[in-house]
Amino acid sequence: MKEKIELYKMRNFSEMLGDTFSFLRQNFKPLLKGLFFIASPALLLAMIAGFLFWKNYLSLIVTDSVGRYGGSLGARVSGGMILFYLTAIISVTLIMNVTYSYIKLYREDKEREITVSMLWQESKKYFWKIIGALFIIILAVIAFIILFTFVTMSLGSVIGYTFLFAFLIIIICILLVIFLGVKFAFFPLFIIVGDESIRDSFSGSYNFTRGIFWKTLGFVFVIVLIVGAASYIFLIPGYVLIFAGTITGLSSGMESASFLMLLSSAVMSIGMACAYMLYSVLFIGISIFYFSEIEKEQGVRANKEIDEIGKLND
Repeated sequence: MKEKIELYKMRNFSEMLGDTFSFLRQNFKPLLKGLFFIASPALLLAMIAGFLFWKNYLSLIVTDSVGRYGGSLGARVSGGMILFYLTAIISVTLIMNVTYSYIKLYREDKEREITVSMLWQESKKYFWKIIGALFIIILAVIAFIILFTFVTMSLGSVIGYTFLFAFLIIIICILLVIFLGVKFAFFPLFIIVGDESIRDSFSGSYNFTRGIFWKTLGFVFVIVLIVGAASYIFLIPGYVLIFAGTITGLSSGMESASFLMLLSSAVMSIGMACAYMLYSVLFIGISIFYFSEIEKEQGVRANKEIDEIGKLND
């Protein structure tokens, strides 16, 4: 038996990555079981929404290319996109919730077997709080982007450099998303592991990254890159079928490509659901980073060992 992963441990960059995948290997079965039973209803809805979106979207591409674009089809694509992103957010939130709840239970007692029932009882307490926090962040970002765009474009039209200001808006928005993504990357951990309120989780995450912004950005970037690359493995069959269906539709007509369009839509929706599950690796990595920095700043494990030595001496 391999020694269980110690969460409270000071690690360098490579050790954090290594322990992320070591934790996944050691806890793969119970964690996957919990994710499957708890998140599968949302993933099923995400697959249905994904299938409808890709079906209409691919039909729109082909029909528009051959000059048979329909407004009603465009409206269905827009509506399907909203449903697609909504179910994706719910699915990823559930996966994040279950993963962090598993880590919380593991932190409390890493020797016990964590069951689906235990995970469900723990994770259901935080789902709506996490959704509410995400909703607040999304609304704040959208409000800022709208206000910033309005002010900047108005200024650009007065000065006469509208294109330059539009480019500036895109750059600022990208930097804003990156900044907020790093500063608030840990708020779900503060809610679930720390059992804090939404407000306290925001301030806790913001303050936690103070002084380690670039370190956090670097680690998150690397692990997102790894998870993203692995996710595309599940999407390759769908993209191949999309390419084949598009070529067939352009050369032989929509009727000849209909089967390939339906098949590629189904394969893409299933592939995306599998890719969502891989986000669990990202959340494990963020947790490992979090506990490593906590140990570095507070010495939780070191203080515990000192207390235990003191009790033995008494």
